[in-house]
Amino acid sequence: MIHELRLLNTPKHSGKTFKFKEGMNLIKGENESGKTVVLEFIDFALHGSVALRLPVSMYPTTLQSDLTVTIRGEQYKIVRSLKKAQLFKGEELLASGTKPVDAEVRKLLGYNRNVFMVSNYSSQDAIQYLSQMKPAERKRTIDNVVGLTAVEQVLAERKAELSLLRRTQGNLQASEVSAPETPSSELNLNIMKDIEDAQEDVRKYSSMVTTQLSNQRQHEALDATKPARFELLPEDGWFDYSEDQIVSRRVTKTQLENKITKLETDCALLNNNPVQEPQQPDLSGLIEGLTVDKIAKGKADREDIQRNISFIESELKKLPDISGETYVPVSEIEKVASHEKLYQDWLAVQDLKERGSIQCNHCNGEVLLAIEHIRKHYAHVPELVSKPEQDSQSLINKNKDLEFISEKQESLEKQLESFQNQLADFDLQWYSAVVLENHIAAEERKRVFEDEKLSWTQWVSDKREVDSKIIEAKEEYKQFIASVPTDEELEKLTIAKKNKDINEKNVALLNQWEKSKNALEPFNAEILASAKTDLALVTQKEERLRAEKTEWDNYHSKLSTYSVWKAQMDEANIAVEDEKLAIETLNNFKAKIKTTILPSVNSVASTWMNRMSEGKHSKVTLTDDMEILVGDMPIEALSISGRALGHLSLRMALGQVLTNSVFPVFMADEVDASMRNNRAQNVLDSLTDMLSGSMKQIIMISHRELERIDNVIEV
Repeated sequence: MIHELRLLNTPKHSGKTFKFKEGMNLIKGENESGKTVVLEFIDFALHGSVALRLPVSMYPTTLQSDLTVTIRGEQYKIVRSLKKAQLFKGEELLASGTKPVDAEVRKLLGYNRNVFMVSNYSSQDAIQYLSQMKPAERKRTIDNVVGLTAVEQVLAERKAELSLLRRTQGNLQASEVSAPETPSSELNLNIMKDIEDAQEDVRKYSSMVTTQLSNQRQHEALDATKPARFELLPEDGWFDYSEDQIVSRRVTKTQLENKITKLETDCALLNNNPVQEPQQPDLSGLIEGLTVDKIAKGKADREDIQRNISFIESELKKLPDISGETYVPVSEIEKVASHEKLYQDWLAVQDLKERGSIQCNHCNGEVLLAIEHIRKHYAHVPELVSKPEQDSQSLINKNKDLEFISEKQESLEKQLESFQNQLADFDLQWYSAVVLENHIAAEERKRVFEDEKLSWTQWVSDKREVDSKIIEAKEEYKQFIASVPTDEELEKLTIAKKNKDINEKNVALLNQWEKSKNALEPFNAEILASAKTDLALVTQKEERLRAEKTEWDNYHSKLSTYSVWKAQMDEANIAVEDEKLAIETLNNFKAKIKTTILPSVNSVASTWMNRMSEGKHSKVTLTDDMEILVGDMPIEALSISGRALGHLSLRMALGQVLTNSVFPVFMADEVDASMRNNRAQNVLDSLTDMLSGSMKQIIMISHRELERIDNVIEV
């Protein structure tokens, strides 16, 4: 419903406000008083310059139309000039700019101006609007009115979506993932606890083995130093080792043995903490060539566009508001300039009168009386000329300022539209948030895999290095032992080099040795053997548990991949079936429109036609080919008055059946002009009776005396 229209700088009614009420509104006034202008600028506020009857160049650039309306039960305000437009819902700005406001109004109404001109507005001399259309244009307009155009558009969109979904379905089928086989071992939910327990056992038995081996080496080392209680002379062929050489030999042997023990311990640690070779991760979401830098650049590019938009919007706000300013006509400027010239001439006359006589430039230097000179050259100057109140140059400068601001504003708005289009194109072309998220996740999986692979490679390298060093150390020890005398031979050699009191000394040494022997931790070969056996068993158990865990981990990973594919496949299949059902539903709806809505329109139009013609014409038909029949005759075969009734009946029916729930308004500009009084009265009574149904407001112009008027608007 239309509530209020305010006009500024319009050819008629500038500065006036027109208020409308629910029900019948009559616009009254003398001929040429501007009644049609009111309806023209309601149409202008809704649809822009296309509604203007004259070329845009013939209207003031500063004209403005403010319209308050209710559409679909919500109240809006449209503020529109020739180059600017704004749409408000309460205090909220919904759209700014001519094109955005046009688009938003079409969205709110659900139809364009062609539909509006058929169902809501019968302009002056346009009652025959539908007949004047070419058949194809009339079909497009009616299709739009009854909803077929929108259905066809949605149907095309759904078919395109179905094609896309089928491609997705085909791609998933081509990349089919098989369900993994269940591992042969039973799933152990406590396997990590079992592995930790096995590791603890490995550490326990490894410690027992290490302790017993250490005890064994200590006993063996001490046994090797046990003093002998005999005297022997060196035999032929013995090496003449000094005491220092003997000590050095023993130190070297111990160092080699300790080296081997250390390497074997390192090897045991590596074996007890193996690093599994990582599996190749799923990199399906990884986008080739998409880097962090490229993502950052894309973000920066969008921010640059947004900054440009913000800057231009800021510059637009800085411009002075010239909506209430008007250009000074050239005629007015010329009038002010003429007044300025006359005043200057009058001042010259006053000067001449004071001087009395002058040197005349028109008579070769002859001295004339000033009064004679005034008569000849200033006869056009009256006795009294007032000083001009306005400055012509200031008026010229004002026009220049208005033109500069207007051009600046237009340039900024064009730039703003360009950057807004760039932003829309960028958002369409750039990767979606989901795609970027999948890419980043795939990059992270790749990084983790590379780190794990590096760790595994390092473990393998360390294992190979330790194994190699153990072999080298054992070979070095073997060669060392083979190249020197045995311990027994060294003992004999040592004893042979002792002094004659060797036995006495050895007794004391032996006592000390026995004390040292007793002080050592005991060595038990059975405990060592048992610990080695237990260590092998628990190590085997740990390796088995780790293998089972790895097998189940691989199974769950493959199962997860299969589950994702299966879910995507099921989703794609469901989406395809849903789109097929939607297309079927839309096709059925198209058929329903043709079999239900058009007959309803024809029925309502026939009712109105029968009433307004007083039974002379009882049937109006809009055919499938969008031809208009009255009875069995084309509407063009009727009289001017009859054609007017036929078109009016059809347009009332279209508005009543299709658009009243959206915008229940009908505007009529002298639709009764070609009718006799009785027929015109029937038309007016019928329009009034429309208000008892879904139609809420009628705004009409008529030169006839009307009754049942809810609101009279004088112009």
